Amino acid sequence: MAENLHKDHRKRLRKELIEQDFPDSMSDHKVLETLLFYGIPQKDTNELAHTLINTFGSLTAVFEADSDALFQVKGMTERAVVLIKLMLPLFRRYYSQRNSFNRKFASVEHICEELVRKHSGYGREVFILTSLNEIGDLICFDVLAKGSSTAVQFDSKEIVQKALKHGATFVIISHNHLTGNIKPSKVDLQSTQRLWFTLNEIGIKLLDHIIVSGNEYFSIAKNNLLKPNI
Repeated sequence: MAENLHKDHRKRLRKELIEQDFPDSMSDHKVLETLLFYGIPQKDTNELAHTLINTFGSLTAVFEADSDALFQVKGMTERAVVLIKLMLPLFRRYYSQRNSFNRKFASVEHICEELVRKHSGYGREVFILTSLNEIGDLICFDVLAKGSSTAVQFDSKEIVQKALKHGATFVIISHNHLTGNIKPSKVDLQSTQRLWFTLNEIGIKLLDHIIVSGNEYFSIAKNNLLKPNI
């Protein structure tokens, strides 16, 4: 009897959402409840959706939670965790592909705004290389390293190899801070300045190193900290 009730509830909810064309007014818990249908078959997911949002604080925080934390919530299955953890990569890929036709950016600032989106949703620090051609059009974004919640290291040799492979004239590097502090560390500055010199030696210009935290970013170039004192 209970399984039939859950099945009918899911059927009614799916029909309602289709008829309403998936309105933006859907509550967060209903969005999550519906998503969990496909990770937890034939069980009531309404209560679990509320529990997840109450545990992590918001729907966004549920998507950003790491897998281990999600598994700690009673009722979560492996399929449900995989489904939730697929959401942010899916969003990033959707946005990237939807806008892939536009390879031109009006300024470095516009690239920085794009990098804020590229770094969104990660539960650890991530390093991205942005390669541009001789007229400043985008060639590609490369995620070169994923670190811990407090640090990420980049390999200058890999950056050089990628930039040469793409035929880049200009590059921008970026990484995110999870602490909310967008200021660069001493290590950030030293490694950036060494990379500037290395790339300059082979005719590639490092335009900036962007540090992202949430919706904010810090430009090392704008703060006149990019080039080494040589």
